[in-house]
Amino acid sequence: MILGTGYYYYNWSAVGYPIDDNYIFNITVYDSSNNQISTADYYFNITDAVLPTIGTPIWNSAANYSTGVINVNVTVIDNYKLRDYNPVNITFFFPNGTMINKFAMDNVYGNIFNYTWPVGLNPIADNYYFTITAIDNQSNIRTSINRLFKIVDEEIPKIVISYTPTAEYESGELQVNATVSDNFGVDYVEILFFNPNGTQIGVTRTMNYETGDLYTYNESVSNTLVYYVQGPSYYFTIKAYDLAGKTNDTQGNPSYFDIIDTTKPKLGFFNLVNLSYFGEPFSYNFIFNERVTLMYDIGLGSNRTMGTDTDIHSDTINLFDFNALSEGWFNITFWFYDSFNNLGSRTFRFYKDITDPTFQFVPGTNPDGKAFSSDTAPTFYIALTEVNISAVRYKIPSIMENLYQVYSASPSSSDIKSLDLIIRTSDLSNFPVQILASHWKLVEDNKLINIEIWVFDQANNNFSITFAVIKSSADAGPDGEAPDMMMIIIIIVVGAVAAVGIIGFTATRKKKVTPEQIQKQKLAIRAPTPRTKKGKMVDGKLVTAKDVKAKKLKAAEPGAKPLTEAEKAEIERAEAEMEVEKEKHICVVHKGPIKGAIYLCPECSTFYCMKCARTLKMKGEKCWSCEAEIEVEVPEYLKKGLEPTSIDAILEKVAQYDANMKKAIEQEKPFDTVPQLDQIEFNMIDPDILEHLNKVDIDANLKTEIIKDLLTMTPEEQEFMLGSILLPIKEDEDNEQDK
Repeated sequence: MILGTGYYYYNWSAVGYPIDDNYIFNITVYDSSNNQISTADYYFNITDAVLPTIGTPIWNSAANYSTGVINVNVTVIDNYKLRDYNPVNITFFFPNGTMINKFAMDNVYGNIFNYTWPVGLNPIADNYYFTITAIDNQSNIRTSINRLFKIVDEEIPKIVISYTPTAEYESGELQVNATVSDNFGVDYVEILFFNPNGTQIGVTRTMNYETGDLYTYNESVSNTLVYYVQGPSYYFTIKAYDLAGKTNDTQGNPSYFDIIDTTKPKLGFFNLVNLSYFGEPFSYNFIFNERVTLMYDIGLGSNRTMGTDTDIHSDTINLFDFNALSEGWFNITFWFYDSFNNLGSRTFRFYKDITDPTFQFVPGTNPDGKAFSSDTAPTFYIALTEVNISAVRYKIPSIMENLYQVYSASPSSSDIKSLDLIIRTSDLSNFPVQILASHWKLVEDNKLINIEIWVFDQANNNFSITFAVIKSSADAGPDGEAPDMMMIIIIIVVGAVAAVGIIGFTATRKKKVTPEQIQKQKLAIRAPTPRTKKGKMVDGKLVTAKDVKAKKLKAAEPGAKPLTEAEKAEIERAEAEMEVEKEKHICVVHKGPIKGAIYLCPECSTFYCMKCARTLKMKGEKCWSCEAEIEVEVPEYLKKGLEPTSIDAILEKVAQYDANMKKAIEQEKPFDTVPQLDQIEFNMIDPDILEHLNKVDIDANLKTEIIKDLLTMTPEEQEFMLGSILLPIKEDEDNEQDK
């Protein structure tokens, strides 16, 4: 092209020509006559300075932890061509800019490149990024901008359950195994139990991790819990949590199970003893390990139902059934079945005995109407005709309210000679009934008294003989002499007062018992007070028996000054007062009236209540008036030095005993492995007194103090406590008088 006079130019496109350094051009000039002239050759190069072009990539902006990938597709072009090896590369970075790795992208086809990167176990986080780098064959390089992505946990835990869909009510466990896995990691697993009606049972439980992906839980469905009863369609669900907070549960597919019972009920505690004697319909007390219906068969051809749907059965054999039996040996079988009709049984053998035992005095020893020395308590010899004797007792009605036992026998394995249970623990053909010396000393001299001897058999049938004897003393008057009428009058008066007290007890209406009233009455049976002189206050001065005797002896001495009328009156009045004091039966130790049994010193006739007498005996002290030995029996619990036991302690011991018994039943251990209660420690309290005490409207702490006192008392002292401290009884709502 002509630019002007003498100037020419030309633009040559190098497009499509290879890049090289030895391209040549020259110029040839022609005139009008076609004459020409050419220049020398000129060399030039074709080069590439243009950077490759990277298109906008296509990629997924989030990948799941452990299992996810980042997939990147991109288009890369160059004006000439990209280099032959790894022309396009991708580099991944942590959110903080640290490079993770660099990878060559794959040429899928044409100008399209791809790379798929597994995120693996890289931490879950936002703001990861990658860049793409392209290189042409002239080493021109272009790098893309940062492209963001994140690693997340979108995967929920996987739960696989294995279990047995039935649980035995007696054995008491449902075992559940669950395999729980998660890509990020399991945090913890919960299990929830539900009633058939859909209400949750108890709280949500956490399953126990074992190893690997295994979790376990054992749910107790025992009959000792209140959550479960036998039945179908209970169910549970499991909920798993991973470390990223993702959860999965089986609520939409719950696991069902049934509570079944194929085990026979077990009889734990029972009061019946095999091979027992009964003279009347007998009672039974049974405790089972579950609720049962109880029947018995006594051999009359039919079963009699006695109780339903309870674990404690206490009743008496039907009177009609018992009366239908003749006298002799019988079996009674108790049948018991639970709500699943599992049937158990227990058989006892017993002897119906309605014949009273008999005995007679050994020939030549009949004591009726005979006299016996006051110095030695008598012994009476009896011959028993029955071999299943349980007890021999006697009673002297003039001084005793209760029978005193001199012999007892209970069945034991060594006593069983045959199925007839012959009990002959000793030779009873010439059995001595020995009257206690302490009882004999209470009998009045030279008076005809009645003595009763009672014999009981194992069925509690009994027979008695009453006979009369005379306690003869050397200084007594002739036989048949009338007794001192003044003494009789005083005793009758005292007896009348006691009778009035009893009548008043039965008829008096109850009122609130105050601590002051109880304290006042308890003083009469507390521990002995410090020892003081025995005497009587006369005209403001303490006059003892020794003082009176000294004055009378001094006046009788030869040459002594005769007593004045005033002195004689003083002595007579003191003697009269002392005699009345004596007849009132005042304990010389605690200075209060004696209620119940009396200990009378055999030497000086000083009165003691039995509690004070026992206390002196235990301390080794003698009679406070004459220094004679105290001859009383000390109960075993006092000899052992046992402390009074509170009612709470007793109930705690009994509750522990019941728990041990129930545990023994569950573990099927013999009952003799259970520690037994020490009856001596409790010192039996009359059940009537305890029942009476429960009706009294007093403070609980005060009631405990009373029971502590009762635990250290004799039956006679307990009776006094019943009549004095517990006299007022709360009025019944029906306004009827108390029995």
